[in-house]
Amino acid sequence: MNYSVLCLFLIMTFSLTAQEWEIVKETSEMKVYVREASDSKLKEVKIVSSITSTMSELVMALEDVESHKDWVRSTIDSKYLEKTDAANFYYYISTDMPYPVKDRDVVIKYNRSQDTTTKVVTNSYEGVDGKMEEEKKFVRIPFFEAGYTLVPKSSGLIELEYLFKVDVGGTMPQWIVNMALTKGPVDTIESLFELIRSGHYKGVTVEGISEL
Repeated sequence: MNYSVLCLFLIMTFSLTAQEWEIVKETSEMKVYVREASDSKLKEVKIVSSITSTMSELVMALEDVESHKDWVRSTIDSKYLEKTDAANFYYYISTDMPYPVKDRDVVIKYNRSQDTTTKVVTNSYEGVDGKMEEEKKFVRIPFFEAGYTLVPKSSGLIELEYLFKVDVGGTMPQWIVNMALTKGPVDTIESLFELIRSGHYKGVTVEGISEL
């Protein structure tokens, strides 16, 4: 490959992969960004925020699947399906959608890891098939990927970055798609922070989690 062809190839590759984040919402404690996913027509969403909390309290809230109905927006049901260990499990969640759109559900593979030096925690969520039969009253979400990066600071603050990409499946009005991309996640993070600040998980410890 000659130099000019190589340059053209690199420019084209960059244009396909390096999409700009666009801020679409900003509140007193969080910023919401969207961009076109490089590998599909889906949009990616990023939420950046922070909260004063121990790492264990925040991780426990995220992993307390059966309590997701209390803070994950529009959740109908949430339950564990299979648990390998404290940091690796499968769970099911169903979501109420505005009438007349059919409700959605998905089975998620969850994984958590922590850097032993920085104490940064990363949580990944991936929609999977084959763990639970589909129900006629729901549309199974065909694609779901998400993840948290939790960065602890010496001040007691935890910086949070949440990324997700989803194809909700079927045909849906654009206003509902937009709500799923921005309003739903913002309301969910706000409810998560309210739960943490309420002291519901105060003093808990989580297996495999070390504090800074």
